Amino acid sequence: MKEADLTLIHPPTIYDFRERLGIWSPINDLVPSTPIFEMYPLGFASIASYLERQGFYVKIDNIALKMLCKKNFDVEEHLRKIKTKAVGIDLHWLPHVHGAINLAKIFKKWHPEIPIIFGGLSSSYYYHELMKFDYIDFVIRGDSCELPLLKLLNILENGKDYGKVPNLVYKKSDKIVVNPLSYVPRNLDDFSINYSFFLKGLKSMRSLMDFIPYMNFLDKPIMAVLSCKGCKNNCPTCGGSRFAYRNICRRRNIAFKEPEKIVEDILAISSFKSPCFIIGDLLQISRDYGERILELLKKEDIDIPVIFEFFSPPTRLFLDKLSKSIPDFSIEISPESHDEEIRRLQGRCYTNNELTKMIDTALEKGCNRFDIYFIIGLGHQTWNSVMETVRYCEHLLEKFSNDGRIQPFLSPYAPFLDPGSLAFEHPNKYGFIKHCKTLKDHFDLLETAITWRDLLSYETQYLKRSEIVELTYRSAMKLASIKENYGILTQDEKEKILYQINASRKIIKTVDELRAKGLSSQMIREDLEYLNNRIFCGSSELNWSKIGIKEVLKNFGLSLR
Repeated sequence: MKEADLTLIHPPTIYDFRERLGIWSPINDLVPSTPIFEMYPLGFASIASYLERQGFYVKIDNIALKMLCKKNFDVEEHLRKIKTKAVGIDLHWLPHVHGAINLAKIFKKWHPEIPIIFGGLSSSYYYHELMKFDYIDFVIRGDSCELPLLKLLNILENGKDYGKVPNLVYKKSDKIVVNPLSYVPRNLDDFSINYSFFLKGLKSMRSLMDFIPYMNFLDKPIMAVLSCKGCKNNCPTCGGSRFAYRNICRRRNIAFKEPEKIVEDILAISSFKSPCFIIGDLLQISRDYGERILELLKKEDIDIPVIFEFFSPPTRLFLDKLSKSIPDFSIEISPESHDEEIRRLQGRCYTNNELTKMIDTALEKGCNRFDIYFIIGLGHQTWNSVMETVRYCEHLLEKFSNDGRIQPFLSPYAPFLDPGSLAFEHPNKYGFIKHCKTLKDHFDLLETAITWRDLLSYETQYLKRSEIVELTYRSAMKLASIKENYGILTQDEKEKILYQINASRKIIKTVDELRAKGLSSQMIREDLEYLNNRIFCGSSELNWSKIGIKEVLKNFGLSLR
């Protein structure tokens, strides 16, 4: 096995999830991955592509995915056998803290001489606490690790002057040294992803498992284009808001990719015949920026589904230009609540009338799918408000029920408040009650949790944790029945959702009864059956793909091995 210059390791949320018995948070229901969040960050592909162009050999090692797919996968033995000069572990979103820290500890046990590097938004926020662990050598702060990693790898090879590496945190004589966070790129033009990275590696690796980003990618592939880093909006619960980026990453302006580079990435993805999701609202830079991309796309023959994300309703003119540029386009928008005041407090300042006009125009222009996301557990949100949101979903389906292209979703906000977000820093102001502050607080929550109710690091001024859970169940059951009525779910899919909800309720009730008897967490786990299923979406609701990975590989003369 060839030694890598850098191995990028993606951890599961909970390291010992295969031994845990219980129910994990259902927040994954609106993303392709499972509750273990085995989808590695897009930054891995960007880092690997960038360093590869500089002559480095980089491997992506999706430990979370391997643990999911191989029951007998021995994590410790696998880490022991890794041949690499350095290891990078992502701690971007905080739910990975348990898996990330445990993998770092095990790796360092077998390879004390190999440096371990952490990166990501959560790493950038908790960098000082991370550096107190003996087995973590470096943290790279900020939203762009490519250049700092390049400089660090060169120094590891040729010298030890870590002070020259921007954004780096390291140890010197047992003291933590924090270099200035001075590298904040103004654009993303140097960070195009080599989308053939995993296909090239397939020829020299034993398994596609080293490259696929998430478990269902084999059947439902989708690839993404990152249009920008940073945000102009200040949604209070978002760790990627303008406020959070400024304080965590020192980013004061959005870094965007030039329109020509966006189109290059979409064309690269189209060669795989995979759907393409454009991350970021193209209009948040400017109207001219978004329209320039559409003008360039119009000149190309794009024959794959392209999904556009909007933070607020675009104009009719823009939707008209979009429809003329991409034959197969879909749209996602997140009003979060039907209540316009709650929506405004969440940083989304548009009315229901503006939303329905947008939907009407998009469908008129040929939008293939229109996904609308609503959230449970927002600040200032009440029980009745959430149930009214369910009724609003029914209203939308009734209004636009001609061909089933409207897809409303409702899901809990998240298990943790995002560190660095406005709600995390000022919970009372935004209607939240915060129960976890430090990195250790969140690690301990993941260490001891049995049910997904235990994972919630917050409650709101109107909803306790137990109420968020029960409200989630009730709204999910109601929405499932509504979706069955409008042909979005089959009867079997609806019945499966109801069965899983009832099973989930029963397990939480059992946990409470066992706790009342004074049993330890381990004893309780031994009495439970593991339940690890989605409970909000039908099995096909998030499937954008018209082609499986086998067909994608066939286009390149490759096959699964």
